[in-house]
Amino acid sequence: MFDEPHLIDTNILVYAYETGSEKRHQCVEIINGSIDSGNGVLSIQNILEFSSVVTEKVRAPLDPIAAGRIVRDFSLIFRIIGYNTGTAVNALKSMLLYKTHFFDALLVATMEENNIFLLITENDRDFKNVPWLKTLNPFKRGA
Repeated sequence: MFDEPHLIDTNILVYAYETGSEKRHQCVEIINGSIDSGNGVLSIQNILEFSSVVTEKVRAPLDPIAAGRIVRDFSLIFRIIGYNTGTAVNALKSMLLYKTHFFDALLVATMEENNIFLLITENDRDFKNVPWLKTLNPFKRGA
């Protein structure tokens, strides 16, 4: 499905585990394709956001223990990339350079440090000013 390393954004992860989401099937396919290709990448930031959203913000929240099992499985299946204070400094620069919010800039900085240039996300507009970053919004026609 994906021939190059790509980061799966939090929204794709959440939809895949959200009971009743109309986008669930498509997101499960993206995750499975990423696993099959071996090119799927997650950021610590995505894992933290996922944990918060699926236990607190969806219609049918997951039990924290169940969410913890999913996170553990993520760590066994995907390459996990992290960040540090240098990444935070780069994110602050990226905020100015790309005119984006801090946490989007943090994701961009983390991806750049790890040579990941493709982001699978519903929020492609949030990253439109980052010239080196390709985004794929699976919910747009023609994606």
